[in-house]
Amino acid sequence: MTDQAGAPTAQPAAREGLAFRKRRPIAPAQAEDKSHVGLFEGSFLLFSVAVFLGISTIARDPNQVGGDKSNPVNTAFYMIVLIGAALLLWLRRRELMPVLTSSKLIWIFLAWATASIAWSLDPGLAIRRLILFYAPVLVALYAAARFDPATTIKVTGWAYFSTIVASAAVAIILPDIGVMKDDWQALLWDQLAETERLGGDWSGILGHKNVLGFATLANTQIFAWRWYVEKDKRWLFGPIVLIGMIVAYKSHSATSGLLIIMTIGGYFFLHLVRKTRRLRALMLFTVFAAGTAVIVAALMLPDQFTAMLGKDATLTGRVPLWNFLITHVVPNRPLLGYGFNTYFIPGNPDFLRLVAVVGWPAPHAHNGYLNLAIELGIPGAVLGTLILLRLLVGAAQRVDDENAPWILHVLVFAVTMALLNLTEASLLRLSDNWEFALIFCCFALWKYQAESRPKTRAASRRWGAFTSKETTELK
Repeated sequence: MTDQAGAPTAQPAAREGLAFRKRRPIAPAQAEDKSHVGLFEGSFLLFSVAVFLGISTIARDPNQVGGDKSNPVNTAFYMIVLIGAALLLWLRRRELMPVLTSSKLIWIFLAWATASIAWSLDPGLAIRRLILFYAPVLVALYAAARFDPATTIKVTGWAYFSTIVASAAVAIILPDIGVMKDDWQALLWDQLAETERLGGDWSGILGHKNVLGFATLANTQIFAWRWYVEKDKRWLFGPIVLIGMIVAYKSHSATSGLLIIMTIGGYFFLHLVRKTRRLRALMLFTVFAAGTAVIVAALMLPDQFTAMLGKDATLTGRVPLWNFLITHVVPNRPLLGYGFNTYFIPGNPDFLRLVAVVGWPAPHAHNGYLNLAIELGIPGAVLGTLILLRLLVGAAQRVDDENAPWILHVLVFAVTMALLNLTEASLLRLSDNWEFALIFCCFALWKYQAESRPKTRAASRRWGAFTSKETTELK
């Protein structure tokens, strides 16, 4: 009789092999580093921001004013940005959904602006400007989907600083190109104040002193934020901020200079608020009271107040402009407006009437909220204001989030944007760096808010089980 106790059987081996196949570990896909910027992607982002700043305006014909200013270099640059952004978005299309679903307000505004072509005074001009307007939107969408927000802010900061340094070099070495002269408009319209003369102001490679001033403002906001959060590199970011302030002074842009001072003061104030939480209510009340006092002083003593800012009582022609726009222009088309970017053009008879009344050819309303009401009607103004207000409130609510220090910069930018558009029209009007920065901050913050919300998962149940706990199982 054969002893089979020690003989191996085939069944356990088969089970062992099956078990091995079932338990084979699956290597997880390695997550992509959102803070890493490749050479091509980084170069494209730097180039795009420089284009939005206006590096191509140096090639514009200075004798051409109003309407559709032809600039082949600018058109070529924007086409490069549009094609590059479309290609990158296609390659990253699977990463876009979190950004798209959290920013419905922006898409509603874009749909309304696009629909305004139907009632625009110049549909062809509106279409061309809308195509350019979509370029910053696409780049902001790609940056928000592809990179960590802090990484994008840092890259754009280097774009601003490089543009400032290049502009300063051109102004010093080639003053005929980089330093402004009194153009025929400044000499023709005698009602303008002396402070509006442009001769001797630095413009660099950006074509106008105000554009260069706004570039220095953006540079200050980003590198002041980096100086605050990256303490080991303060030796580098401090001089960068100082260089930007010097260039801002040489540009003689009063608005930019004032906002730069407010930016530095804003970071200092936020630092105090974050460190002394018990006194937060008292400090906020103090700021509110001071702001109210400034507004009252401006209303009661307009001549003295504006003189402190280097302006006349009409804010260099803005006050009569606002009066005419509010009383005569907005009531003409309160619901639809005149169409995207098609009111302040020589082909508009209403604009020519405005020029005759106020005495100077205003390029825009010099108020972002009023400008939207003129071009896109009251619905467009409400949408644009809600976009900025949602960004401002959302950043204020999460400014203490230690996992997202970049929100501090977003808050300072949102406050600056809200104040700037009281005297300038930079709210969703042009395809410039202001539009790019605003849209990107909205995309980044709203995506972060959506991802930070607690997600509730339904309890898993066996197939065929009843939802009610009181129901007994059928046997």
